Amino acid sequence: MLPKKRELRAGLISTGILMIVLLFVFLTPGNFFKRYNTYTVLLGNAEGLHPGSPVVIGDLQKGYIKKISLLNKGSNGVDIKVKVERKVHLPKNSSAGLMLWPEESQRAALAVSLQGSEGYLNSGDTIFTEYYARHRLTHLTEAFQNLQMDSLIHLNPLPANGEAPDAVYKVQILVSGKKLPPGHKAFLGLKEVEWYIQDGLYKYTRGEYKFKYEALKARDSLQEMGFKDAFVVKMSKDERIKM
Repeated sequence: MLPKKRELRAGLISTGILMIVLLFVFLTPGNFFKRYNTYTVLLGNAEGLHPGSPVVIGDLQKGYIKKISLLNKGSNGVDIKVKVERKVHLPKNSSAGLMLWPEESQRAALAVSLQGSEGYLNSGDTIFTEYYARHRLTHLTEAFQNLQMDSLIHLNPLPANGEAPDAVYKVQILVSGKKLPPGHKAFLGLKEVEWYIQDGLYKYTRGEYKFKYEALKARDSLQEMGFKDAFVVKMSKDERIKM
């Protein structure tokens, strides 16, 4: 009797495992045995969409939404990762947007419109949307403005101080009542630390910059390193002068 009971128990366990596998296959968005490419879609909002929502091409579901996340801080945009059947080739000019699918339902879906072009998108590429175009334009505009500012600064190099052409900017990192030896733990491993005396105190600085914006960038880095009170000072001939 024992061998039969063991065989029955083994059969029940095998059946249970098979049922679990089948449930996983049929409840997983899309077909478990299909192969998919992953694409990115940027939208202003993803109202009604959620992981598992269909990706529709024409009138047929050809994929599903894998993940939805906020694009970045200060932006209302969302970053959507979608899975599209690998056998479906998306032309580079394809575009995406929200839709109701089927039309008579209130079920949100992501529609992909195939637009003819030379070449196809690769897995990992971004599908065009109006929001994506605006997002790229904003970043290109900001980059161009920063480039213009840097060009103006370097093409018109003004003295750091109109009355002191040799003036430079430095980042002050700490103050001490006594002179600290090189390699002191207060320097947090920094080398090439300089100092000047003012009001009977030793004031330690790091770096030397012709332009203030360079010193400000260095200050931010030093604050991240642990010098929370670091700030920019203007120096001329080892003396601190007004900014």
